[in-house]
Amino acid sequence: LGARPLPFRSQWLTNSGVRKSINTNASLIIHCGLWFPSPSKLEAAIEGRASGLQFNMALTYWCALVTLLHATWAPVSFSQPIPYRDYSMQRRTWSPPTNAELGQLMPSLLHANTSVIFPTQDAYEKARRPWQTFYQCNAYPTVVVRPGIAADVVRTMTYSTQNNLHVTVRNGGHSYAGISRSYGLVLDVSRMNTIEKPVVQDDGDSLVKVGAGQINIGVYCRLAEFGLALPAGGCPSVGISGLTLGGGFGVLSRKLGLTSDRVTELEAVVFKDNKYQSVTVNKDQYSDLFFAFRGGMGGNYGVVTSWTYKAIRIDQVYTNTYKLRLDIARAQGAPGDRQPYINMIRIIEVFMQWCDGTINEIYCEMSMSSTNLNATTITLGEAQAAQAQRANEFELDVICACHVNDTGCAQCKVEDKELLSRITSTGVDPDLYTTSDGKVKQWRAYIWEIAGCKKLYERSDNSCSVDNVQMCANLTQTRIGRGQHNRKKSLFMSSDPDQDLLISLFQWFDDFATNILVDNYTAANIEFYQWGGALAKPPSDVYKSAWTHRNQKWLAHVTGRFRDAADPRTIAVVYHALNVLHSILEKPFATGAQDYQNFADASLSYEAWSSFYFNEGTVKELQATNKKYNPHDIFRNELSIPVSSASPLRVSLKPGRDHGLAAVILVSIFSMLASATFV
Repeated sequence: LGARPLPFRSQWLTNSGVRKSINTNASLIIHCGLWFPSPSKLEAAIEGRASGLQFNMALTYWCALVTLLHATWAPVSFSQPIPYRDYSMQRRTWSPPTNAELGQLMPSLLHANTSVIFPTQDAYEKARRPWQTFYQCNAYPTVVVRPGIAADVVRTMTYSTQNNLHVTVRNGGHSYAGISRSYGLVLDVSRMNTIEKPVVQDDGDSLVKVGAGQINIGVYCRLAEFGLALPAGGCPSVGISGLTLGGGFGVLSRKLGLTSDRVTELEAVVFKDNKYQSVTVNKDQYSDLFFAFRGGMGGNYGVVTSWTYKAIRIDQVYTNTYKLRLDIARAQGAPGDRQPYINMIRIIEVFMQWCDGTINEIYCEMSMSSTNLNATTITLGEAQAAQAQRANEFELDVICACHVNDTGCAQCKVEDKELLSRITSTGVDPDLYTTSDGKVKQWRAYIWEIAGCKKLYERSDNSCSVDNVQMCANLTQTRIGRGQHNRKKSLFMSSDPDQDLLISLFQWFDDFATNILVDNYTAANIEFYQWGGALAKPPSDVYKSAWTHRNQKWLAHVTGRFRDAADPRTIAVVYHALNVLHSILEKPFATGAQDYQNFADASLSYEAWSSFYFNEGTVKELQATNKKYNPHDIFRNELSIPVSSASPLRVSLKPGRDHGLAAVILVSIFSMLASATFV
């Protein structure tokens, strides 16, 4: 076609300034980089039921249509990359600043640790890239700024607004929807990563001020030095700001609540009194921002430069894992026999009932995977490639974190023994399950274990040094992020999954492992995270926030993985299989505001995700706050909250479960013509 391959995302066609979306729920991804609903012959080709000739004819036909439509509707040269969602670089009205013009930033920035990185510099290649390599092919910002102090954030935001250069704020760059990349200005806050010494309060808890650029493992390590902890996430390189802005939870959350629930104050740069300035935000001043920044998602309102959290004493953790042997269960019955699965489900039901009534110090998790992706060995600075294999286990995890002087520590083992007694009383064949017998560990060592950096920690004399923190983050990138894409979906459940749902899950994973796994990088897994406790009823001193998912029992987290370089058919099949898995979960448990914003779903339009992440009243409140403090609409990405619902700039590029009528009609007509041609 003589065209530069478009980024693997749904792109748009421009006609009189109106962007129209192509349906992203299609089964086929063509080589042109666009999604289209497939006629029956193309669907058959995806499923392997059509001949190679039919598939190639169909592919050629679709690509020809794409070329025709782009040549007719899009006034852009195929030799130029089409911007992803770059409002500031609309070619008809504006041109990006030159390097010389951008250089005006440099004299105005004060701090020695602040840097401005242009595309012509050697540092640009690394600086431009988000964590997930899948999105790096479409991440070419005009400039990257790494401020060292809040004053330089103010200067950068002022410059961007004056030059109509839209801003994307980046902390860890982990967004599963790829919203931490940009063709405008990337404001990378990673250098603002100081953690001040905790200040003990009268109630025994401590307040700790954390720079917005810190990551999970850095926060865990620094607080562990004082015997303290926060309910943060498990991935070591996730940014603490992105986590908090989307709510955030972890193994301590049933006891302590969300990450955002622990925020008592924050500092942010916002537009106020006709200029950008740094303000202190808490429940008494700028309460609307205090509401929005805690759970209202990043990429809106302003730039957080620091957080003040209320940390609690934690020094021990008790863990136990029960593994249900699916391979043995399958061998005990004929193909399609439900009884072996039912025996295992009896254990799962006992586990869920026990979790519902146990103490809040205990956090429960259930998980299943099509593969095992744990690195076999880890050496300093590098991780051996993971060897994937089909998983044959359904895991039930018990995690109880506490302080040695608390009554909860003594109760952990007692509660777990009660669980084992209940499982034994079911009469299920003991060969169907194993247990790790329960272990007490030091919290400081455990955080490295859940981060996947246990051997690094042990080989460095149990050091929480800055170098070790960065090395652990790099290992995560090597082991999981580099060369591999993670597609996420989530769903909150208001009740326990029943027998039919669990059997459907087992059968889905059997089918995925048998028919879809094509290499060591293709994988799928699901985790059920227990809700309740302080997640449902936060402490009385927690001020109201944008978080709307309180009254739930479980959060289901679905992940599909494939190589960045995977062929279009593999990608299409994995996406389709993931959608099927999500629909299995969704059917009995759709509960309104149901998706978790930190597991951002790239396939959802604004109209879809705003209702899945928030209730209607919260959406209106967040939109009013964004309009008040972001009047120039300078923060823009696919999941940003529109300043004005009437703005043409906010027409969705990716309709999720709702579709543009014009696009549907257009593609449906062509689908009928294509189907007739291939018969």
